Amino acid sequence: MIANDIGRVFYQRDSFAQIQTNAGLETACNPLFDKPKPKGLLLLFSPCGLYLFTENCRSCNQDSAAEMRVLFVRGGILSRLHIEKEYDMLKILDFDTVKSLYSQTDPLELLGWTKEAYKNKDDYQMPPKPRLSQDDGDYFNVMPCLNEQENTAIVKMIGRHSIKRGEERSVMMGDMMIYEADTGILQALMDAEFITTLRTGAAGAMSALQYERKGTKTVGLMGLGNIMAVFADIYFAAHKNDHLKVKLLKHKGQEERLMKRLKKYDNLEFELVDSYEDLVRDTDTIVSAMTAYDGLFAPDEAFKKGVTVVPIMTRGFQNCDLFFDKFYTDDERQISGFKYFDQFKDKLQTTTDVMNHRAEGRVSNEERIMVYNYGIAVLDLLFASKIFAAAKKSGQDVDYRYCTKKYFMD
Repeated sequence: MIANDIGRVFYQRDSFAQIQTNAGLETACNPLFDKPKPKGLLLLFSPCGLYLFTENCRSCNQDSAAEMRVLFVRGGILSRLHIEKEYDMLKILDFDTVKSLYSQTDPLELLGWTKEAYKNKDDYQMPPKPRLSQDDGDYFNVMPCLNEQENTAIVKMIGRHSIKRGEERSVMMGDMMIYEADTGILQALMDAEFITTLRTGAAGAMSALQYERKGTKTVGLMGLGNIMAVFADIYFAAHKNDHLKVKLLKHKGQEERLMKRLKKYDNLEFELVDSYEDLVRDTDTIVSAMTAYDGLFAPDEAFKKGVTVVPIMTRGFQNCDLFFDKFYTDDERQISGFKYFDQFKDKLQTTTDVMNHRAEGRVSNEERIMVYNYGIAVLDLLFASKIFAAAKKSGQDVDYRYCTKKYFMD
């Protein structure tokens, strides 16, 4: 027989659900069908009877607080089933929430996320990002990305906009929408400025660690803002057992702030320099996060054999494009417009190919290597998914009532 009780279903994962009934909270577990299950169906047993759910809902494959109502069976033959979705909750994760979740993440875990994204880049759909240019150097970048295996899609809108009317905000502003891919349902609206800082710094650190010469002794850093702070957190955590000389380009006290951030490492010897060329000369690994620079940082002869250069913002090293030995990138399509691309394209490989053993990385300590990362939405999707999964009890949930049935214009 069929019970007339209406219960609330709180899905936790594929094989577990909690069911709030008139009689209290019950637990249904042990799915009848192991994976792969028949499409659209999930059978569960509980002490009070048999439950049948459709898998066609956002919450079946996600850790989510979305709720549904279900008419269920108590100890009898199932003759009918009614499932009615009441609403979905849209999670809003603002800047402070994302920043707080980052503070709970180990730097080497961020490095692991970055390696995962690069290694599995072929699993994602990611068109080259279009750029919408505005006056005075302002712009928007639009960055869509889809991973069907993870059932997640994103669209990130980020850009640089100078302060116009004295408003209190960052010059870089961005937001991201996160969707369940197979239904198109919007799951979250997330601040993208902080995530962009995270993944950009993490990509730079991963690239430096991937390609720098063995036995690196000297590191030069310039552009010591937020992106470099993330880079430093990850890079020096990975080098915590190595004695390193760290050259810092002096600029508006940024060098003092970064040294304070890194004071927990007793294996670092700092040297403050006044010029770009002093930073470049006799340096094994050079990393720049300079956001605005139109010239060249140093002449050709300043770059020693075996140097690895990671220009996070791709500026200031164009002369190196004409004589370096190897070049690596996150996405060849996005750097094909570089001035000297035709001169170095035959020396170019992607980091994804290197990680999947389809191309060689550094093979000697004599090679001069350049790493051009232009920024890929694959990183945004993976970082956002990790933070979204950790945000079950964070952020703001709002009732999101999207269209649930076919309609006609009145």
